[in-house]
Amino acid sequence: MPDTQGTGGGGLIVGSYVIEGGMALEGAGGGLPSFAVTDLRHGRRDLMAVQAAAGPARAEAVAALLGVAIPGLVLPLAYGGDSQAPACANGRPALYVVCPRPPCVALDAQPQGLRAWRENELLDAFLRPAALALDHLARLGITHRAIRPNNVFQSNFGTQVVLGCAWASPPAVLQPSVFEPPYSAQCHPAGRGDGGIADDVYALGVLMLILATGQVPLADVDPETILRRKLEVGSFAALTAKLRLPTMVSDLVRGMLAEEPSHRPTPALLADPLAARARRVAARPPSRAPQPIELGGMQIWNARQLALAMSRDFDPASDLMQRFRFDVWLRRTLGDPLLAAAVEEGVYGQINLLMMKGALAPVLMVMRAISLLDPLAPLCWRGISCFPDALGTLMAATDEYGALPVDKNGRGGTPDFVGLIETDAIDNWIKMRAERVEAALRRREATSPRVLLHMPGWAGGTGRLRYELNPLLPCRSPRLGAVCVVRLAELLPALEAAAAQNSGAGDGELLLDAEIGAFLSALLPSRVANELDTLAQPEETAIDPPGHRGLAQLRVLSMLQEREAVASWHAVARRARAAVEPALTVWRNRALRANRTAALDQATADGQLIAMLEILTDPHALRVHDQAAAAAQAELNGIRAQLSDISRTRTLLSDLSEVSGHEVAMALGVIALVLAIVATILAG
Repeated sequence: MPDTQGTGGGGLIVGSYVIEGGMALEGAGGGLPSFAVTDLRHGRRDLMAVQAAAGPARAEAVAALLGVAIPGLVLPLAYGGDSQAPACANGRPALYVVCPRPPCVALDAQPQGLRAWRENELLDAFLRPAALALDHLARLGITHRAIRPNNVFQSNFGTQVVLGCAWASPPAVLQPSVFEPPYSAQCHPAGRGDGGIADDVYALGVLMLILATGQVPLADVDPETILRRKLEVGSFAALTAKLRLPTMVSDLVRGMLAEEPSHRPTPALLADPLAARARRVAARPPSRAPQPIELGGMQIWNARQLALAMSRDFDPASDLMQRFRFDVWLRRTLGDPLLAAAVEEGVYGQINLLMMKGALAPVLMVMRAISLLDPLAPLCWRGISCFPDALGTLMAATDEYGALPVDKNGRGGTPDFVGLIETDAIDNWIKMRAERVEAALRRREATSPRVLLHMPGWAGGTGRLRYELNPLLPCRSPRLGAVCVVRLAELLPALEAAAAQNSGAGDGELLLDAEIGAFLSALLPSRVANELDTLAQPEETAIDPPGHRGLAQLRVLSMLQEREAVASWHAVARRARAAVEPALTVWRNRALRANRTAALDQATADGQLIAMLEILTDPHALRVHDQAAAAAQAELNGIRAQLSDISRTRTLLSDLSEVSGHEVAMALGVIALVLAIVATILAG
């Protein structure tokens, strides 16, 4: 199994792969930038590095596929950042997924362009090898989600195709809407989620249709119109209108484009096209109303179209529901009293519980109604359309201003992630369609992200959630520049480089910021929680120990150094030293403070973060120091008490001497008077 531990420096991925940033490989990455790779360990030159430029790489898929061999599929070998490789176009750090180079050219880059394939070539060179590759993925619980003309490769006529890299971006984020089932196509591209292997079969069916005809269906039609057309007449009818297909191909494509995922043939079945063709599942066409209802400028003929229109215009949909207009249309015009009753029970029957959500109650009502009208629909929440497992990639797509990039259909803007999480909308959605939700997804979503959202300081909030849900998302702290950090082992080297470049930062300025705190809290949740809570405080107060934020930072940095083989981090130590200067004031003994300061300066010069922390927080030395300080304080208090006693004694003696003086003078006066009287008598 390939080495997956990062070394954190030198322009290497996992200490072995060097990305040749000047050697771009056009078309090899399926729409993502890709570059040639040199493998220093094994000497291979047939590798490429695909840049994760469209969102976070797929952590679970990469972890499951490292070291696996699947014929007909480009698989990951390693991942990481390369300090010498190009950053993303937006300047953010770039993660790269290393994998074998496709041995041929993408279908849409063939010299002759897209061509109509013969039926036997379609089955033998395209369908069978692709189906076998998907079958291997299905056994591992992994989907591909990137089957499209620029990511399927063939060297020569008749040779078997190879499915390209699908691991360096969120699932289906680069898929044209025509290759996605309606329930996925209506999501923002970053919110489509892993989906199921049936979604790969759907994309395979669309590509088979393209290869059978030599043209892309509805190529000049905008994605929203394609989506509405699919919901109105079904995917097969929408994509094959006015096209003539061979009977064999038509039967296969019809099954692969079935609206219900469970009705599509499995990859294992597609590997035997004759058996797949024989498997026909009768599906009742959707009920169509004789008269449409209008919402948001869209004419609606069936329940799934109504669900889509409601997801696009939440406020008008809420008004429509509160006036019961859509209930009347379902019963009387569409003629589906069972569906109307289900909506009445699922929405209006829960009105008391929903109203407990306050101002968000109408939003929950619309969300529940959409799920009942279209059981295949994604979670729809006030401008957010996504599957729950894609919440993380959707959050990662949100820029620093809290807005999603607007897609071709104008969807985007400010998403209400907090409201979605606060109201347990995900849990609501899962419970309403429990029979359709994978058990793994139910387990993963069982713990509400609300707990993480409400954790205090840098350890919680949407920042923490973003990294928690996207394990391969590079840390987005501006303090790290364009250095890609996805592993703990890569953080300290990146901080060292940043500190060296920014050596003129203000005294006491922290190296860590809220973004690094969120990144750390996702990787070391229990060890750094207290320190991150301290670091999140805006400033020190009178009741805080001196330098407590600087010490909290030094504790975090020391934890990182404990995990590293490298013992010296000079630039980081210098920055950390300035932040802990106030902590030296706890050493009140001048000689001890001078010794500690000298030792701290030496540890700083040596780049020894752990030694710096021990010098400042040595419990034995602090205990001895505190005991000596307490003894000195007690002695001082005794001296003060003695001085106080002396002062009181002096005052008493002064008072006594004053009284005694008066009495002596009086006695002398009396004696003098007596002597005078005696003298008078004697004289007389």
